[in-house]
Amino acid sequence: MTVGVGASDQLVEPDLCFTHTNLSDVVLHDNDPVVISVVIVGRRVHRVLVDQGSSADVMFWATINKLQL
Repeated sequence: MTVGVGASDQLVEPDLCFTHTNLSDVVLHDNDPVVISVVIVGRRVHRVLVDQGSSADVMFWATINKLQL
């Protein structure tokens, strides 16, 4: 998996890309969403939903509080 990031002075929405090596031991379906865990602000956030059909960026208030944002 790779994450592309732009210049540090600009607000950038990085691209999240998966390669064929990330698909080992994965049973592919038609268009199911993907759930991953990521590290944000040095803390692991479990159960992050990656859905190509959604245009909303949602984070629960409890998650924001736990990340101390």
